[in-house]
Amino acid sequence: MSQVTVRHATPEDAAVLTRIYSQPETQAGTLHLPYQSPSLWQERLANPRPHVTMLVACIDGQVVGQLTLEVMAVARRRHCATIGMGVDPAFHRRGVGKALMAAMVDLCDNWLQVTRIELTVFADNHQAMFVSAVWF
Repeated sequence: MSQVTVRHATPEDAAVLTRIYSQPETQAGTLHLPYQSPSLWQERLANPRPHVTMLVACIDGQVVGQLTLEVMAVARRRHCATIGMGVDPAFHRRGVGKALMAAMVDLCDNWLQVTRIELTVFADNHQAMFVSAVWF
């Protein structure tokens, strides 16, 4: 099995992220609206909001998953971050989510002074509940 690598997302990833989040299975587990344009992802990646880090997971150089980490800017919540994640259904159960979560936890623990990570999971997203139970 090929190794999963994680790197910072770039504007060049816009088309593949549009494809990943346009798949019904991925879109249904997020707050993303369907039918997003690549230009929306290009803008999001080229000009991220302050305190936001976007990572992608790759297998054999192909982007197969994405994670967004947002550290809270409000003074009393600067120790908190929220996350959102999506993985291409064709690459489920190959360690993509695990690799993204490990990179995110490393950032929080060792670089961002985040001590609380918050994840909202929909009740019908059983895979996300399993992943969050393992990590949190």
